[in-house]
Amino acid sequence: MTDSPFGWAIVGTGIHGSFLVRTMVEDLGISPGSIVAFDPHSEPLALWRRRSRNIMMTHLRSPASHGLHTDFRTIRRFATARGRTDFTLPYHRPSAELFDDHARTVLADTWSRVARRVESVRAVFPVSGGYVLSGESTEATAKRVILAPGQPAPRVPEWAAAGGVSIPHIYDDGFDVSRFLTASSAAIVGGGLGAVTLAVTAAERGCKTTLITRDPRTVHYFDSDPGYIGPRCGPRFAAIRRCRDRRELIRAARRTGSVPPDAEQRLTAAIRAGAVSEVRDEVVDRVNAPGRVELIGRSGRYGPFERVVLATGFADAPPAGALIRQIARATGARLAPDGFPLVDESLQWTMDLYVSGALAELTVGPPARNIIGAHLAARRMFGAYPSSTSSSSCEA
Repeated sequence: MTDSPFGWAIVGTGIHGSFLVRTMVEDLGISPGSIVAFDPHSEPLALWRRRSRNIMMTHLRSPASHGLHTDFRTIRRFATARGRTDFTLPYHRPSAELFDDHARTVLADTWSRVARRVESVRAVFPVSGGYVLSGESTEATAKRVILAPGQPAPRVPEWAAAGGVSIPHIYDDGFDVSRFLTASSAAIVGGGLGAVTLAVTAAERGCKTTLITRDPRTVHYFDSDPGYIGPRCGPRFAAIRRCRDRRELIRAARRTGSVPPDAEQRLTAAIRAGAVSEVRDEVVDRVNAPGRVELIGRSGRYGPFERVVLATGFADAPPAGALIRQIARATGARLAPDGFPLVDESLQWTMDLYVSGALAELTVGPPARNIIGAHLAARRMFGAYPSSTSSSSCEA
């Protein structure tokens, strides 16, 4: 089935796709009937909700000013109007429940008027006057396309995928946290915020929990250096010309595996109480037995455990990698050596095809994946980005 051409097609209805669509409709006056959105999940933000629930997230890492509305004051106003105080200090980070309630409110009218295809996009081909997006069962033609597919795939070590039975990851679509929390003994491999919050929650539910971390944890309020949002560090990033050098800076500034102080305090208290055991080692193999898994590290053996789950973050690869490679072949659009799109200052990758989120980080910089990254992307795409901190595409 192919519809009449749309003005815009959005691939992804997560944080970035939702923010961009709301901005286009509510702030820029673009007709919602001219927009079509593709996403395989049942509703916008469905993947974010499932993942935040699976790690038992209590509060966001972003401050209350970073929401899904261009007015930075709306989450606090929303909370005040309802007598809610579920923030944590400093920075007034909202609870996951408050953020979600606010998101549902500010997005409901927008998404109700936009055409949605609950399916993945398999291919995008240039045609006269735009692009054809081929989904699993339908096609749509649009003059302009925005790719906002979210995070890369979860990072899965080789040992966890070997042996015929894969160890689940907390960000897998099929991970069932309720089943995990009923285990009598469990191991969590990883040391970031997802690992820490899940470990503490499991221990509180009576599960004998072991947290196995390869590297020492670092403590930061935010998972990305906030200096790169604006003029303090933005020009430093913009001045870097080589993609490899920008990637190196992004990795350093992203603070992967760090946790905010409140999560670290909860874990420390659980360890002192004997509810959580922490092991510093790198897991390299596992031994399966009926109903049990034993983990083998470089320094010892651990378990057996009734449940084992990975909390090893996301892969160092572009999200929707197969689609990105297909578009590059079909359009001749350039890729950096690591496979990420090389986009211009407005986040245009090739004519009238734009990217957001992780796909835009070689131009936006370290904050690209975060909620504020959606704000930065909208400013660039729609012509309101301050020239003092803007950066153009890097050199391969």
